[in-house]
Amino acid sequence: LYASYAQIFQSQAGEVDTSLKPLKPVEGNTYELGAKGSWYEGALTASLALYQVDRKNERQQVSTLPQFPNCCYVAVGEIQSRGIETELTGELMPGWQLSFGYTFNRNKYKSGYGADDGVASAPDTPKHLLKLWTMAQLRGSWSDVRVGGGVNWQSDVYVRGTALTFNPGSGQYDGPEIPYQYTQDAYAVVSLRGEYRLNPQWSVALNVNNALDETYYQTVAGSTGGNYYGEPRHWQMSVQGRW
Repeated sequence: LYASYAQIFQSQAGEVDTSLKPLKPVEGNTYELGAKGSWYEGALTASLALYQVDRKNERQQVSTLPQFPNCCYVAVGEIQSRGIETELTGELMPGWQLSFGYTFNRNKYKSGYGADDGVASAPDTPKHLLKLWTMAQLRGSWSDVRVGGGVNWQSDVYVRGTALTFNPGSGQYDGPEIPYQYTQDAYAVVSLRGEYRLNPQWSVALNVNNALDETYYQTVAGSTGGNYYGEPRHWQMSVQGRW
């Protein structure tokens, strides 16, 4: 069993308030409580952690001045993040390897954000994230073969903001602002792997990544860019030697 605590201090001296004074630093606390264990002489390990992060004095912009691009902010925002992380790794049975991980994260604007209080502060971070991978060595005359696969699954994410519309009069995107929200639904990426031992020194392996050829955005960002597709299905062959 273990527990940890840390204080947060992050300078915001590069931004100023309406009196042109530097903002107060972001301060906060990080708490973590967890457990780790091992079984079968270390062949199987597991861990579980609970955490919470509280931050205050997050900046909020209230006005702008042409002569002071970094003006003006108030340090009133509070953000909270809570979550669980668990992992299981090792050999369940002779020749059968397993790796499992699950993460739950809930983050929100706690106060100081007006109508956004209670809304996710980092909606591009998945609330649920699951990773599972397993490999098994076949028996008998097939003992030189190992096969396996895994899946990475995550819940939906989104990003929101406002974008300027096109103005026919000026020919520029300086028209009225409209709100937008881009959402990537929950998705799973499945991968497969096969290995064949040629002799005690050499082996060959074939990986099929994104075997189901899932189409998804690996990252979501604003309306001006940063929205990137994940890699489509692809194959990879490798040869490994041991001396």
